Formats: sequence, structure tokens, C-alpha cells
Amino acid sequence: MKFRSTRGSDQLITFEETLLSAYGKDGGMWMAERVPEISLETLKDWKHLSYIEVVQKVVALHVSEDEIPYKEQEELLNRAYQKFNIKEVVKMAALTKQVQVMELFHGESMAFKDLAMCCVSEFLQYFLEKRKSFFTAFIATSGDTGGSAAYSVCGKPNIDVVVLYPQTFVSEIQAMMMTSIPDDNVHVYAVEGDMMDIDELMIEILYDKEFVANNNLGTMNSITFCRLMVQMAHHIWAYLQAAKVIGDYVDIVVPTGGAGNITACFLAQLSGVPIRAHAVTNINDCFHQIVTNNSVKLAKVKKTLAPAMDISFPGNFERVIWLASNQSGEIVSAAINTFLNGEEMHLPEFVHNKIQKYMQTAIIDQEGIKSAMLKCYSEHKYFVCPHTATALSYIFTRNLDKDYKNVVAMATAHPAKFPEILESVGLPPVPSTIVDGIRKQEKRCLKLEKDSNWRDLICKKIVDITAKHQANNKSLLCN
Repeated sequence: MKFRSTRGSDQLITFEETLLSAYGKDGGMWMAERVPEISLETLKDWKHLSYIEVVQKVVALHVSEDEIPYKEQEELLNRAYQKFNIKEVVKMAALTKQVQVMELFHGESMAFKDLAMCCVSEFLQYFLEKRKSFFTAFIATSGDTGGSAAYSVCGKPNIDVVVLYPQTFVSEIQAMMMTSIPDDNVHVYAVEGDMMDIDELMIEILYDKEFVANNNLGTMNSITFCRLMVQMAHHIWAYLQAAKVIGDYVDIVVPTGGAGNITACFLAQLSGVPIRAHAVTNINDCFHQIVTNNSVKLAKVKKTLAPAMDISFPGNFERVIWLASNQSGEIVSAAINTFLNGEEMHLPEFVHNKIQKYMQTAIIDQEGIKSAMLKCYSEHKYFVCPHTATALSYIFTRNLDKDYKNVVAMATAHPAKFPEILESVGLPPVPSTIVDGIRKQEKRCLKLEKDSNWRDLICKKIVDITAKHQANNKSLLCN
């Protein structure tokens, strides 16, 4: 399998190259040149596989044995999941007869990002060791990505991460997950700004091709195709668990911020898995507006109870457009440029219709989040985080739990990460030995103040990291 840019370039690259380059030369995001087919017969064969085995199957559909022999793929993936807190990696919790919650938060940072991030770092380290090279990942995070990336590179000497988070838009525990890691290849910055500010900075730096090439710079954000590929396995495994009979439809409800997870669900649908997808946003509702109304304009981020979803533009929507437009780089470029120029974005009718065919969307406000959290605890004695609550609020208010037989809500983070939100809703704290341990650890973090030159400060840090690796005789640049 080769990979191409969403912006229409003829350039085809390898899986290894997708890991080491953030964007294509035309500014697009990398996608597999074709969506692999997964037949009902294949799903029947996979019905009793473990989560890790499904990930292995999905990766093998995308990554050529010429790049990583299948036996080594399996070894790398088994190693990736060794630090998870439960042997099965993920699990289903039955809320009602019709509704199950897929718990995706049993990794080191207690968030669903761990499931794909640990694979990204293993694959990166594999290729970097072969190259005798290094890699610096620039991470912009609205809450969970930063901690997940930081944990994933612990003990991986060839990878550094530079993490930026908006200091007033994350929970106390989310911040601690990033700032309590002592490894010297983790560099964390608290930013006096919001995600729009950080995203703009990241794009500006990663679009500087000379700087990127000179410093082996990329990212581990959901721009990275590997994250999307592994997240396909969430939805396939959820389908296999929930479907009573292979071929029955399963409704999967996905809390949606940057839209990586719902894009992975879309890929699973296009590959042939019988899923009805539901993307749920908080009041930062860009994804909902474009899918439902085919009209959206850039808006300022609003702070909510679900901070990881406080995003002005879901970056992975570019991939959704590309898939729905039959891989039209022209349509993608026109839509994204219109939006980023501050104008109202509309999609061609056939593109919009295809997206609507595959997914429904909804907005859940602050009260909806609170009521779902309370309902889950009072009626089911089950704690959920505020992001997961958006999915469950949608299920309860739209009667999915009554109208459909097989419904799965994606639980994206552990509720123990949000004690202040639980308290504000009127719920008791969720005990966690992991959180207790993090509270005791020393914190390391630099601050990017509003009136400072962010680009100069971050670029200097990246150059210093490059110099460190060159001093350690790891100076072969990734081409």
C-alpha cells in the first residue's frame, strides 16, 4: 500500500514516510491510496479475535511486508500494548441491554489516544533505529494527546516530543499527565491562548519545509495516518462485540473534537463494516454544522466541560471531504482554503450527500453533558467523563437505546481525570491510584506568555534538540 496527499499531488509515499512527514508537499494530509475491503466473511473470521489481533489485521491491510515483515508487525504491536492497565487493552461495559460503552481509556494516560499513540511510537522507533536517526514531534493538544504522546516516547531515545497545551482549557489532571514525566525527551509548554492559537503556530512551523527537513521535524497528532489506521480497529472490534449476527448494523456514537476517531469510523464503514456512525460535538460545533447544514465559518473556541473537544476546526474533516469526494484534491483544497480564509465553507452537493449518507451529527450543550453524567451514575452506578457524556446524552435524548438493538458509545477518557468537573456536577470523585501517583510527582513545564514570540522560542527548542542528537552521533537526517 502506498499513500497520497489529500490536496491532489501525484506523489506516492511509503508508510515509513507518512510517519516522518507531517504534511505533503502540497500541504495535504496523508491517506492510503485505497480503502481496503473487509467482507462479511472476513468479519466472521475475525469475530472472536482479541483487540490486539484486530489491530494486527488492520495494520497488515495497510503496511506492506516489504516495509515491516508481518511477524515484526505483530511483535511491535504486542510490545506497544504491554503497559496498558488491563490485559485485554479495551473492554465493553453493558449499560443496558441495547447500549454498551467501549472503554478506550485503559492506557498510561487514561485516554483513547493511547491506543494508537503507542503504535506510532513503536513504528517510529523501529524505523529510526534502522536509519540510525532521530525524530522530533511537535504536538498541539487540547487535553489528552499531549500526555499520551509523552508517555509513548518514554524509553525511546530516538524520539523527542515538544508539547503545547492551552493552560486554561485543560483539566488539572490532563496538565499533570503532561508535566509529571521526568524523561528528558519530553518538553512541555503551557500556552496563554487557545487551541486555535496553538494550531496556527503548529501549521506555520510544520509548513516551513526547510526547517522541518533540517530538524527531522514532524508530529504525532492525528495528522499522522498511523493514528487513523489503528483507530479503525476500535470500530471494527466494537462491531464484532456488539453485532449479534455478522451483517447486522451496529450504531456507534463518537464524541468528536479533532475528528480523527469519527474519520476512522468512516473508513471502517467504507471498507464494508455495517456501522451507522453518529458524531457528537459539544458547543464547539464546527463538525456538526458542516455535516448537517453544509455551511460553516471559522469561530472562536468556547470553553466547555469537555475540554478535549474544545476545537475550532476538526482538522481530520479534510480527510472526510477527500474520501467523500472520490479523492478530489481540488475539492479539498478549495474547501479548506475558503474556511481558513475566514469565509463560509460549503461542499459540493454530491460530497455533502455522501457524508450525510454515512453519518449523523448532533450538538450536546453543557446541561446535556451534566445530565448524562448524573443519569449514568444514578441509574447505572457508572461514572463517565464529560466527553463520553456527550455520546451518552445523544443516545438518551435521541432514544437510540430504545430504537436500535446494538448501540456502542465510545468512552474516550477515564472519569478520574476530571475530578473538578465531577464535583461541579454533584458527583463524588473516582478513586485512581494512577492519579494519586501523578499528584505526588514533580512537575516540569515552561510557559509561553501571550506577548512572547512563540515561534522563536519553540524553534530554538527544536534546534537545541537537533543539536543534542547530533552531539550523540545521531545526525542522519530523515529524507
